Amino acid sequence: DLGVPKASAPARSAVEPSTQEVKNESSALTFSFENFIVGDNNMAAVKIAQEIAKEPGADRNPLFVCGDVGLGKTHLITAVSHALKASHPDLKVGITSAGRFVDDAMSAQETHARESFRRAFDQWDAIILDDVQFLGGRVEAQEDLFHIFNALQEKGKQIIIAGDRAPEKLGLLEKRLVSRFDSGVVAHIHAPEWDTRVKILRHYAKQMKLDAPDDVVAMIAKRHTDDIRRLIGALRKVAARAKSNGGAISAEVAS
Repeated sequence: DLGVPKASAPARSAVEPSTQEVKNESSALTFSFENFIVGDNNMAAVKIAQEIAKEPGADRNPLFVCGDVGLGKTHLITAVSHALKASHPDLKVGITSAGRFVDDAMSAQETHARESFRRAFDQWDAIILDDVQFLGGRVEAQEDLFHIFNALQEKGKQIIIAGDRAPEKLGLLEKRLVSRFDSGVVAHIHAPEWDTRVKILRHYAKQMKLDAPDDVVAMIAKRHTDDIRRLIGALRKVAARAKSNGGAISAEVAS
């Protein structure tokens, strides 16, 4: 023994997940049920989400919302979170993305605090995870989510997950995790049909205080059929072009 101190094991520090707590704020109006345009493409998913907001943790647990990019999944699950908090003020509702979850899980692994990280989720009465497809290939993070999922479900906590595909079509995810996602209600959101696209455009035109003629609305609705973000973005571009030209919104400007 030369008097050299032996290397000690890394300290096991608690890791606090970067899950955000949902609160009743004015910003909640942006992603609310009232601001979500309902059509045949999403009616079933909206109805289930509203039922969960009234009675979480019942026979609609977990809820898996799936749909392609830009169809309103994030809007819908965020609307559920705010409605849950409004109808049940004492509930602790947490929302996070798969990307943040992976970062937190990696930090927990590096600091030898995976158990603390997993237990930290016990504080939530309802947990919402967005973009679950980004867990693909992340073996350690999937392992953590598997244990967290089981612990929350055993306690009757509400779990809501969103992904760009149905659970059985999510590649690079462990089968046992996919099985958990598929064990509750799977709600699909499809591309909006013509009438819904027109309703969406008129809704946002009203919010933006735009005078958008019928032919302009029809032109935009015809061009953008499968991505609501691009649909609304096109309306904003037309409005910006009209403003820069110093004139009204017209079919010519839109074209």
